[in-house]
Amino acid sequence: MITRAVAEYEAGETPEARCARDADRLDCLLQAREYEEQGRRNVQPWIETSLAGLVTASAQRVALEALTQGTLVWLERTSR
Repeated sequence: MITRAVAEYEAGETPEARCARDADRLDCLLQAREYEEQGRRNVQPWIETSLAGLVTASAQRVALEALTQGTLVWLERTSR
């Protein structure tokens, strides 16, 4: 079962696989943004690669939000 799931993910042909791959890319993008806010340099290629790989419209919208606001804005909004 695991082998089939990995093969499905790698093929990226099902909606579930595309969503899972986008989730992984968003995770990388968010991590790069966190590093960037901490003062790390040379994260732009990492951000661009993650952004370029997104295929779903919802993941692209989340990525654009992540790029235009601070990484902890969501936390600040929920604590009000």
